[in-house]
Formats: sequence, C-alpha cells, structure tokens
Amino acid sequence: MSLAYNNQSGPPWASDNPIHWGNTFGSNGNMQRFLSTLVIVQDMNVTVTSQATYSESEQQTIRSQSSAGMWPFYTQSSSSGSDTNVGFNSQGNMTVTITSQPGVAVVVGCIVLPAGQYLGHESERSRLLSAARAKR
Repeated sequence: MSLAYNNQSGPPWASDNPIHWGNTFGSNGNMQRFLSTLVIVQDMNVTVTSQATYSESEQQTIRSQSSAGMWPFYTQSSSSGSDTNVGFNSQGNMTVTITSQPGVAVVVGCIVLPAGQYLGHESERSRLLSAARAKR
C-alpha cells in the first residue's frame, strides 16, 4: 500500500486502468483514511450524569429515543451487546447507564489517520526493514 501511495504515476498504477492514484488516494478517492487503532472493551458499565436540567417534555422525548443508545455510546438495540437506561432526578438532571452484556466485546472507539500519515509510517517501516535486510 505504501508503494502505491508513494508512487503516483508508476507501478502498481497502469495508465490504461480506470483505477488510478487520484480516485484511490486523492481528495475524492475511496481510500483516503485508514483505521490504525481499535478500542474494544468487555464487561462495560458506564454511568454519565448530566448537570443540565430537562423539562418533562424533554424527558419524555429522551426516554422515547433512548433505545438507540445515549452519548457516549449509540446502539441499535439490546441485541447489539449493550443496554442503555436513562433516568431523571426530581430536579430534572439526567443519569445514563450503559452496561454491556457479560462476555460481549463492544467497540467504543478508534483512531483514524489520513492515508498519507498512515502509509507514511508504513513507508518508513518498509525502508528500515529493507535497510536491515541489506546489512545481513
């Protein structure tokens, strides 16, 4: 990948191919970003309490929409591996509790890098590996 990224006009790009550097890595390309790190947790139990106050009508709206999850984790249903519960105290402050199902891994975040940064690191590793092999 780093060779393809760092060589815009030569191999692996063929001049007669509709797939080229621009529509792969360019501003409208299909490989502009890469996932470099994935954060996965198991047996998660997160409680978030809001300092904001919510009116009765806002509380009803929040309760009716909470099955899709609440910040910081949005899920489509309990079958997704976690459950979301929302409650309000007498002052209207909200508490959200998100609990994962036992033994179910939940993706909670990732780091995404631009292709140039991600493949630049790969290019540097390739260069160092090639130099180390040449010394053998």
